[in-house]
Amino acid sequence: MMLPYPWHKALWDKVARVEALPHGILIHGRQGIGKLHFARCLAALLLCSRQDKFRGACGSCSGCHFMMQGVHPDYVEICPDEEEDGKKMSRLIKVEQIRDLGEMLSLTAHQNGCRVVLIHPAESLNISAANSLLKTLEEPNPGTYLILVAHHPGRLLPTILSRCAQVEMELPDRQEALGWLELQGLSQAENWLERARGAPLLALKLSEGEDESVRQILLEGLSKPLELNVIDLTEKIMQVERGKIFSWVYFWVMDLLNLLAIGQVRCHSDRREVLASLAGRAGRVELARFAQQITESLRTAEHPLNAQLSLEEMLLDYRALFANHPVS
Repeated sequence: MMLPYPWHKALWDKVARVEALPHGILIHGRQGIGKLHFARCLAALLLCSRQDKFRGACGSCSGCHFMMQGVHPDYVEICPDEEEDGKKMSRLIKVEQIRDLGEMLSLTAHQNGCRVVLIHPAESLNISAANSLLKTLEEPNPGTYLILVAHHPGRLLPTILSRCAQVEMELPDRQEALGWLELQGLSQAENWLERARGAPLLALKLSEGEDESVRQILLEGLSKPLELNVIDLTEKIMQVERGKIFSWVYFWVMDLLNLLAIGQVRCHSDRREVLASLAGRAGRVELARFAQQITESLRTAEHPLNAQLSLEEMLLDYRALFANHPVS
C-alpha cells in the first residue's frame, strides 16, 4: 500500500476523504517535503478499485498492481523531457507533451472509470503548454483528474490557479522530521535538516548526493580564506549546479553570523572550531551584506550567465571579507 509520509497524515485525512474531489488539484509548497509522493498516493487512491479513504489505495487490486509496476493505462505523469542528446534535462514541459494527452483522455477508462494525469513541476510548463492545459481544465472529460505539483505556484498562469483546488503543504514539525531522518539511519540529522531549511526529503537527498565530496572541497577552501586560490577552487567545484554552490556558501556565512549573534553553529557543527576562528575576523555588517548578495545571486542562479565568472566573483568577495583581518 502506498502511504503518505507521517507528517502528511492530517493533510491526507482532509484531502483524501473528500466525497467528490475536483478535477483540477494543485499541490504546492517547499521543495523536499514530499509533495510529489503525496500526489502519487492520491493518484493511486483514485485508481484503486477497493480504496480505503482512511488509509489509501489497497495495494492488492489490479489497479494498484498496475500502479506499482508503472504501467497503469489510465495514469500518466508529465515532467520535463530529456533533450535529444539524452544527457541534459529540459527545464520546460513542452506543448507537444500536453497535446499528447488528448488521445488518452478521449478514450474510455480501462479500470476504475477514471483517469489521472500528474504534472510536475507545474511551473515548468512553457506558455503554449500552459494554455493547452488550460483548455483541458476548463472542459474536463468525466472522470478525469489533473493533479499539478508546484514549488512556486506564483509562476503559474492565474487562469490555471483559478481552476484548481489548491492544497498547500507546510513544512513538517521539526522534531517529527528529525525522528523520521534518524529512522532512515541519517547521522547528524539536525545539521542536514538545517541545511535543507526544514525539508526532510531534501535533507536526505543532500546527505546522499554525489556532490558531497565537492561540498567538502569548497568548505576546505572557505576555511582558509587568505590561502584561497579562487581560480583553482572554481575549477574543482563548477561541475556542480551553481545554485547549490551559492547555497553552501550562504549557510557557511550564516553560521559565522550565528556565532557572532548567539554563539551557535547550526549547519556545520563538525567545523565549529574553524568557524569560531573565523568569526569576528570579518565585520558583522560586511558578512550580512555578503549573505544578502548571495541571496540575490540565488534568485538568478539558473540564468545563463557565465557560471565560472560568477563563482570566481563570489569567492573573491568572500576572500576580501578577511583581507584586513589575518587568520590563523
